[in-house]
Amino acid sequence: ALLTGPLTREGRADDVLLQLRRPTGEPFWVRASARLVTWHAEPAVLTVFTDISDQRSAEHALRASEQRLVAQ
Repeated sequence: ALLTGPLTREGRADDVLLQLRRPTGEPFWVRASARLVTWHAEPAVLTVFTDISDQRSAEHALRASEQRLVAQ
């Protein structure tokens, strides 16, 4: 729904945050962008995923650190 809604309405979706699963079942975060395209006269969706798991972990650690500081 996060990608398909904008794709259906506008033909594109930009910077959508998604949590996916690796083949091992481990979850990870991505930022996804997608475009409706035509490939060999057939409709297709071109999607790019950027793994942002490390960035999300750093943001979480920073928030936890800020909360500890406020508690002191």
